[in-house]
Amino acid sequence: MIKIENLSKSYKEGNETHNIIDNFNLFVEKPEFIVILGKSGSGKTTLLNLLTGIDKPDSGKIFLNTTEISSLSEPGITLFRRKHTGIIFQFFNLLPSLTVLDNVLLPLELNENLNKTSKNSALELLSELNLKEKVKSFPDILSGGEQQRVAIARALVHNPSFIIADEPTGNLDFETADTVFNMLLDIVKKKEKTLIMATHNRDLAKYADRVLNFSGKHIEVTFNSGNYA
Repeated sequence: MIKIENLSKSYKEGNETHNIIDNFNLFVEKPEFIVILGKSGSGKTTLLNLLTGIDKPDSGKIFLNTTEISSLSEPGITLFRRKHTGIIFQFFNLLPSLTVLDNVLLPLELNENLNKTSKNSALELLSELNLKEKVKSFPDILSGGEQQRVAIARALVHNPSFIIADEPTGNLDFETADTVFNMLLDIVKKKEKTLIMATHNRDLAKYADRVLNFSGKHIEVTFNSGNYA
């Protein structure tokens, strides 16, 4: 469950204040795929940063699984994020000194939940993403699409409730982006996770349950006809 109440966020630039999000409300009761659309600087990443606790709102509240993350301390939000949220970045952010498998296992280590069962789950996840033969490889010899699939596995390995993806296909060519997106969507559907994804690609919006279209500080919410179910 996600509940956003009267959320506002602004930034100061010199003597000017820029309102990025103004009195925004959203309620997600069951697993959904939500796409956030908008131009660069429109507030897409700001909303994702608020949902992950990287940023704090000026006003309003954010509840994830009944926990008000907007009121948590810095250590508290870090622990919550590690356990309940999986994050996928545009530029992969894999550790070059670790193998594919060790990169994927990192969230389990941080959560002190690394054991034989969880390691087997990680291997199954990598197999689902067609990376079974790459588990001992290092990131620098992988293609961009392979690196992003490793990043997807890392985001999902600790069984989070929410997947937050910031332009996850933005650094890939068209064909690879399509393959990676379909793999991501298939796996979060199967695992019944909520996926919130910021993207410039309007073609991806047709797969979403809801689209948040950022236009200035206004966010228009539109519904699709149950594509996620």
